[in-house]
Order: sequence, then structure tokens, then C-alpha cells
Amino acid sequence: MSSFKKSLLVSGLALIVLGVGCAVVPYAREVKKNSTGGVVALRTTFSPEDRAKADSLMRTNCGGKGVKVTEEGEVTVGTRTNAQANTTVGRETHQGWMGWTSGPSVNNSSTSETQDIKEWQISYQCVANEEVRAEKKRKG
Repeated sequence: MSSFKKSLLVSGLALIVLGVGCAVVPYAREVKKNSTGGVVALRTTFSPEDRAKADSLMRTNCGGKGVKVTEEGEVTVGTRTNAQANTTVGRETHQGWMGWTSGPSVNNSSTSETQDIKEWQISYQCVANEEVRAEKKRKG
């Protein structure tokens, strides 16, 4: 095999590995659950794959029963504070009673910003399948 063909083969394999490495991994996590329902969390901007994983978690928890979403929306689950401090050291010259003098000067400043940490939460109940069918029929 020529060196050109080998280079093409290696380049092609590298692109495949990169493509597989960048695949989207669905994200959903159980916040709480019991035999009657629970809460599942997603990122605030979630993909259809994330929602499908959440639906799967809810169905698995309900074990063959139907799933009724009782509430869903964005929830604040904590805060994050970013702080920054700056110190500037220099020389300062000023006139005193004995003439001009020079000495060190130090200026300190700091800033902080606090942001809410949010996620999308889905509260659900496990219900009889007949109840799920009746709810779908009622909604049209």
C-alpha cells in the first residue's frame, strides 16, 4: 500500500473516531422516586434524546403502569458565585513636609457575581393505564 493511501486511511479513521467521540449522550437524572412517582431532571435546554431518556426513566420506575406528568418547568436548584480579586503594586510619589518622597502603593479591588443554577424538572405519578387513556381522550 502506498504511503498516500495509508495517509488517507489514517485520516479517515481519525475522522470516524472524532465523530463517534462527539456523539450526543442523552442526559436525564432521577431527583427522587418511589412506587407512586417521582421527579426527573434535565438540562434547561434539553434535546429530544434527553426527553426520551427522562420518559424511559419514568416508565421504568412505574413498572408497567402509566405515567402522568403532574408538573414540569425550570427550577432553581442552587447558586454559583464567581469571585475575582486584583492587587496592583506600584510606586507613589508625593510631596511631604521634607520634600518629595517616594514609596510603594498598593491598590486592591474585588468583584463577585452570583448566578442561579437551574434545571428542568418533571414531576410525575404512576397511574393505571386506563387513567392515562382517559386523560389522552379528554385532551382530544
